[in-house]
Amino acid sequence: MIEEIIEITKSNIKRIRDKLITEINVEYPENEILYKSLLTKEYRNKIIDKIKKSYNFLEKNNYSDVDAFKKATNKLLDQSNTDLSEIIVKIENVINFIREITTESENEKQSRIYEFLNIKNELYEIEKHSNSQVIVVNGDGGTGKTHLLTNMANELLSKNITVIIFYGYSISSFKYYIEEKIKVRNLFEEIDKISKSNNEKGVIIFDAINEVNDDQENVIKYLIESVKNKNIKLIISYRNGDLEENALKVVKEYPHITLYGFADEIEAAVKFSEYYKIEINEILESNYANNPLILKIFCEQYGKKGSQKGQRGYNVATFIFEEYFETISKKIINELNITLNNGDIITGNIFWNNIAK
Repeated sequence: MIEEIIEITKSNIKRIRDKLITEINVEYPENEILYKSLLTKEYRNKIIDKIKKSYNFLEKNNYSDVDAFKKATNKLLDQSNTDLSEIIVKIENVINFIREITTESENEKQSRIYEFLNIKNELYEIEKHSNSQVIVVNGDGGTGKTHLLTNMANELLSKNITVIIFYGYSISSFKYYIEEKIKVRNLFEEIDKISKSNNEKGVIIFDAINEVNDDQENVIKYLIESVKNKNIKLIISYRNGDLEENALKVVKEYPHITLYGFADEIEAAVKFSEYYKIEINEILESNYANNPLILKIFCEQYGKKGSQKGQRGYNVATFIFEEYFETISKKIINELNITLNNGDIITGNIFWNNIAK
């Protein structure tokens, strides 16, 4: 049954990618932190390989704690070990030892120290996220939460790691959805069993939990309780300002990764201008260059304007967004048959002024 659920996940990922995600992407540092905090076998092996290169150097210089260092390194092979503090301390000891060596050239010493500092800083950065069974991703609308989590799930699945991703907008009652709609009463136990046999952590992602048409607090508590003491990492995302107060209190105690949009607005503007064939200054003047989704919408709408571009004057962005939301509002009205009390259809102007803003 778990294979069928994974197929549903793959199908959802494709649908979401087609709907929301442009091929343009500027990587965030947070992406790497989140991915590495899962401590996959691949990532652990990369760290181990980096450390092993130093063994001969340390033995040659009579490092007395080399066996304990090797033992701590080998512990990284155990997927159940999420505590990186021991190996971080061992690396700090090695760095201090290398600083005191008198038989090596200064260049050699600095090169070794640099390598170990990079490893230590990397592990230190993800330590709090790897220690926690629950990680929370948050940010404003359009800053890349769904993009990040969908891409991550896709990459993990390609490495045969068990990943299930849920999208909040499609679920009214999560427990009902699990136990009745997809009929998996032992979903968490199955993921735990499979992930242990693969010596990899299973991953459950719940994207946009703020969009659940259910008691958000109880959904979050249900998820956390269901993964407790299991070989599963739970990742929850929500949009800033949209999570119920009681639910917000529950997630506050867990490590957060906050997305702020593109880290480099100039780099993003260059990529988008090349892709959409729009002058880069038009994108920068829009004041939306840091938000991936809004920038995508802006470029798509701007590209359609042709000779009408800028007819509202300098603030092209306002005109384009008014047109965009008017189009969206009419689509919503047609689908839901919404009317005002006086019988008039909701116009794009009303939608823009009273809803979108």
